[in-house]
Amino acid sequence: MPDITNPLLTTFNPFLTNKSFRGQMERIIKGAENVGFVDASFQAMMKGVGWKGGEAWCMYYCKLVYMQFFSFDREFLAKHFNGSTIGTLQNVINLNAKGDKRYLFIAENTPQVADIICLQGHVALVQEVISPTVVRTIEGNTNLKGVREGEGVSENKRTLIVGKPSFGQMFKGYIRRNFTEDELKKLYYDETEKTLKFK
Repeated sequence: MPDITNPLLTTFNPFLTNKSFRGQMERIIKGAENVGFVDASFQAMMKGVGWKGGEAWCMYYCKLVYMQFFSFDREFLAKHFNGSTIGTLQNVINLNAKGDKRYLFIAENTPQVADIICLQGHVALVQEVISPTVVRTIEGNTNLKGVREGEGVSENKRTLIVGKPSFGQMFKGYIRRNFTEDELKKLYYDETEKTLKFK
């Protein structure tokens, strides 16, 4: 499987510094969770990828980032990625079993930048690989303690070992865009649209 870490290191992190995807906070309403966001434009983007008020939104956040970053896969992502962490993971596993390897489930301690971290009931994005078991993340619906029901988008540092908990949530593995050698040769980053494209 091609290693896509190097091309993404210079593109994925700056993309995530876009204020539309970082530092977003929920509107806090007493007695209610996941009711909406302080930034109306961010809320509109989240609704655009399927989020409905009241739903947990960490997976929708990853879907939103992926649909922007891997814009050539929007139709695929709209069909197979949803708001359920476990549901999306199972969709990818089922596709892999049928021979569709565009996105892979990797149950190993081999993180790459831009992987989706799959925890029991929560997801995050790999922003930086520090070691095979330590990564810096960006994740929605969490806080600096890495909880699965937080109040915004946060960066965290996680130790991830398959089958072991991270901040109390069992780590299952990664979802990764699997580029072929031919795709990698055609891949480039469009600075204007802030997305990867094929030549």
